[in-house]
Amino acid sequence: MSSFHAYYLSHRKTALLIPVVVLVLFSLGTGYLQAQVAYEFRGRVVNDKDGQPMYSRIYLEDDRGNFYHVKPATVDGKAIPYRVDRGKSKEIHTTVSNNLFNAMLGPGKYKLTAEHGKEFLPSVVEFEITKGPVQKTVRLRRWSSVADQGWYSGEVHIHRKLSEMPVVVRAEDLNVVFPLTYWVTDTEAAPSTHNKSGEAAPRPELIKVSDQHVIWPVNTEYEIFSVRGKQHTLGAFFVLGHSKPFELKTPPVGPIVQQAREQDALIDLDKHNWPWSMMLIPTMKMDLFELTNNHIWKTDFLFGDWYPEYAADYMKLEMDKEGRFTELGWIHFGFENYYTLLNCGFRISPSGGTASGVHPVPAGYGRVYVRTPKLRKEGFSFEEWKKGLKQGSSFVTTGPMMEFTIDGLDPGQEMQVDLNSPTPKQAVLKLRLPSRGKTRVEFVKNGKVIQPKTIKMSKENKVMKLTATSNLEFDQSAWVCARCFHQLPSGKWVFAHSAPFYFQKGEEPIQPRKAEVEYLIKRVSDEIKRHQNVLTKEQLKEFEAALDFYRGKREIAR
Repeated sequence: MSSFHAYYLSHRKTALLIPVVVLVLFSLGTGYLQAQVAYEFRGRVVNDKDGQPMYSRIYLEDDRGNFYHVKPATVDGKAIPYRVDRGKSKEIHTTVSNNLFNAMLGPGKYKLTAEHGKEFLPSVVEFEITKGPVQKTVRLRRWSSVADQGWYSGEVHIHRKLSEMPVVVRAEDLNVVFPLTYWVTDTEAAPSTHNKSGEAAPRPELIKVSDQHVIWPVNTEYEIFSVRGKQHTLGAFFVLGHSKPFELKTPPVGPIVQQAREQDALIDLDKHNWPWSMMLIPTMKMDLFELTNNHIWKTDFLFGDWYPEYAADYMKLEMDKEGRFTELGWIHFGFENYYTLLNCGFRISPSGGTASGVHPVPAGYGRVYVRTPKLRKEGFSFEEWKKGLKQGSSFVTTGPMMEFTIDGLDPGQEMQVDLNSPTPKQAVLKLRLPSRGKTRVEFVKNGKVIQPKTIKMSKENKVMKLTATSNLEFDQSAWVCARCFHQLPSGKWVFAHSAPFYFQKGEEPIQPRKAEVEYLIKRVSDEIKRHQNVLTKEQLKEFEAALDFYRGKREIAR
């Protein structure tokens, strides 16, 4: 490379395209090689409003369905390839910094798609390479700016390399991420000595990518697939935001809870239908429940046969002809399981995670937004965001932006039931989303869906604004959430779901339904039977204590 060329690449980020032509040899399947000319394609992504370069996620595809990764076209650029191919579901993209990028492409037709988190519309540019190099600029338009109202996003389930995260969090506009840098899969493995994440132990220090993008690097996943080296699945949970590596094995889980609390960490339930999940809820006193979890992808749903036998009749879930979950059925299964736990008195806040790095899904596809009064007034703060996540001042989403208030307050609040109040509480659900398909909005009180009394819609610059209101009356202890579903042109549904408000009448507990209690009892009873002669008597004590807890709920069930 000439000194002029090096200077050009490092200083002219938006320069004219340099003509580059190479000969590429490819096999014809006969043992012979044939030469084909390839030309340089260059691209950049900018903000449509001001033309400023943007970090982004890039998909480059030809008209035969082949995907290509791009590379930096400048010496200061970054490009992180991602490829997870599950056949029917593929996620093949490149995360790029706010610099020019390039790829060497043969003659043909191509499509470039650029995305930036949730609050910019995807943009597609089609082009053809014939006899020379090509350069394209992709412009992204913002349709939402919830940070202006104090909402900041996060992801709690990421398996990406820590070195990749600074580019990824900016491209996906994730304000907080908790990469799982410790990971064990056997009952005899301790995270401190048997870490399967493949990364060196990070320092327990907040990594500040920008004023509004941070990474807490010390987090642990216990995902138990084997007991003393023999296959026997229990399930998974996360410890998020701790400062020292855990030297504890599991089960039991009680000692891990104690150490997590001492380190001001949060405990997150990975998925509700792991075999041991319903034992973990009362035993670990979970902080978080992944309401959008790592089985919900941007691409096709592939988990229809993931323990469908755990679906209860009272949940009335959508299944296919073979008795497997549809994607909507799986989403509602998570909702119904969450409502069952709320009805049993557990105040668990929703969270969102993807397992990007393992599954074919970009980081932050499912995420959680948090807002507190302090975040509204003073702007972003990691510690305040973490407090708000635990409190449940939040909503989760795979697409729509949501604001759900009661009496002007955000979710996570407890209110006293006032039987003498002359007017009922007014619930207000505000949505903002691109006008691209059907939308359904609902309130949920103690697991029962309530249709809004009024819905007002308006469109502005191809964005739909929707406000739904309803008057809610309370004569007993209760919780209330809001949720919405939006159908994309592809037919795929995306959703948003708020954390609960809690209404407390004195010391009166919320009354679960009998079917809900019996469901939880059966889940734990079946586990105790399955673990006989596998887990020790000491390890089974936590399961037995959880079973006693759920049996105690029979006394107040309705």
